[in-house]
Amino acid sequence: MGVRDFAKDAGAKIGIGKSSKQEKAAKEAKAKRAKRVREAQAARAKANRDAQRAAAQKKAAAAKATKIAADAKDAEAKEREAERKKGLELEKYVTGLGLKVSGLDVKFDDGVASVKGVVANKAMKEKVILALGNVQGVKRVKDSLRTRPAKKGATPASAAARKAAATRRKQAGAAQTMHTVKKGDTLSKLAAKYLGDAKRYPEIFKANQPMLTNPDQIDVGQVLRIPKA
Repeated sequence: MGVRDFAKDAGAKIGIGKSSKQEKAAKEAKAKRAKRVREAQAARAKANRDAQRAAAQKKAAAAKATKIAADAKDAEAKEREAERKKGLELEKYVTGLGLKVSGLDVKFDDGVASVKGVVANKAMKEKVILALGNVQGVKRVKDSLRTRPAKKGATPASAAARKAAATRRKQAGAAQTMHTVKKGDTLSKLAAKYLGDAKRYPEIFKANQPMLTNPDQIDVGQVLRIPKA
């Protein structure tokens, strides 16, 4: 022990100052307190950084979610507009084929073409449905077409004319056989299969006008009306 420490210890014994051990213990305690303060400050700083990082991540996630929602809404709006235009295109297509539909209205939604309007007879109704069903992208046709009722007083005068008109109505209202064109099909082959005579192919061609414009050209996947044999 040095003279200085001896003097301190002697003074401490009589109540003057602190001994060297007390000073050492005080320094150690102070150092520990300082260390704890630094650790607390570091912990608070880290907590602040973590909170800021979490807030930034939350903000980024919210911005991303907002963008995704906006993109989805925009995509939905574009899809609705595309479907609206598709419906108008289908209306023009039917009209362009010369098919007569009063109050024609076609809505397109997810591959389904919903058609409304009034047609003269069932044969015209089937032609409209087939015309729409054969358009690329149309998976199904939802039919809400109505057949125009016969006008009163329009009955032909002669018995022969009345019979002919009744026959036409019966033929027009009769259910038609439908055939989906496969590879290798021709109208002649279909006429032989369904009508019993390959030479009767013009009847099938006529039944599917104006969709078909050339009896030698039919496409795989097309649905054709086959008239009664």
